[in-house]
Amino acid sequence: MHSLSDEQLLLELRSDKAALAFRALYERFAKKLYKLAYQKTTSTETAEEIVQEVFVSLWEKCESLLIGNVENYLLSAVRYQVINHLRNVISQRKFVEP
Repeated sequence: MHSLSDEQLLLELRSDKAALAFRALYERFAKKLYKLAYQKTTSTETAEEIVQEVFVSLWEKCESLLIGNVENYLLSAVRYQVINHLRNVISQRKFVEP
């Protein structure tokens, strides 16, 4: 599985080898996604949660997603999750701080 291209692995997510393809994609991209999330949030826990959310979403939606470039898709998903996290932090501060 590790020798397959990203696009081939994405296609395999829709086959009986979905679990293997998913694991290969996770092993290929998790560190890079974590690094991006950590740079933006400076929190180990938050970065791990964001990466987990992105991969869970990929797993749940793999049948219906139309992805041209897997890496770009995952990086964009992490950026979107970071933005959502930062919005939530700002909203919480507005309520906590008078």
